[in-house]
Amino acid sequence: MHREGGQSLQNSGPTLYPGPPGFRAASQSSMDSQLLPPESRPVVAVVDDEPQIRCFLTLALAPLCAEAVEFGSAAEFRAAIDVRPFDCAVIDLHLPDGTGLELAAEVRSRELDISLVLVTGYASVKVAVQAIRDGVIDVLEKPFAPGDVLAAVTRGISLCNQRRADGRKSGAAKERLASLSNSEREVLELVIAGLPNKVIARTLGLGLRTVESRKQRLYLKLAANSISELVQAALAGGFEAKSTPSTRLAAADIEAPVR
Repeated sequence: MHREGGQSLQNSGPTLYPGPPGFRAASQSSMDSQLLPPESRPVVAVVDDEPQIRCFLTLALAPLCAEAVEFGSAAEFRAAIDVRPFDCAVIDLHLPDGTGLELAAEVRSRELDISLVLVTGYASVKVAVQAIRDGVIDVLEKPFAPGDVLAAVTRGISLCNQRRADGRKSGAAKERLASLSNSEREVLELVIAGLPNKVIARTLGLGLRTVESRKQRLYLKLAANSISELVQAALAGGFEAKSTPSTRLAAADIEAPVR
């Protein structure tokens, strides 16, 4: 069972775009196996105007235990991406109401987090170059083997998961950075500039113990255990150290003793 345009299909009919002997039976066995929890299953859009090819692509994806949602036109896919997320989309180059390249360009312009795989009967160099420019991760030329589809979509899902994980880390880093007080940010800026505690104290007109205390709070708030981790956490959160007169003076006086 798979879906077309978000609706369940009970009878998909025999595929007219077969894989190797025994492929359909093996794929159906994978489909009937225990699936991942719904929230853990990747969602893959299959966009092609030919039902037989949509069926073939859906069966090729069965080992992923993914939820394959089929669309017969560009308009159907456009309507769907407005209301639900997809991890990957396999899109035919030629559709009744547009092209796969147009959809790829739209996904890129809207900054949607979907990995794209383009399928076509003839992959010219011009098409391949434009597809890569529009963020397509792979171009498959028909006829292709089930393994080719599986490999491309697996890579697409992996890239999507990595992007989202990086986004979550960046979001967490920004939240931690936002928790810093102005005085802690002043110390952080000088720490990133590579200045020792004594020079930071001299530059900010603080006592050495005050600087050390603020640095300890920085380690705690940014979840860092070393100077390198502290710097990495700050940069991950989007912190930009500025070259101010005080930092330039501190760098010039780095050897000056604290009075």
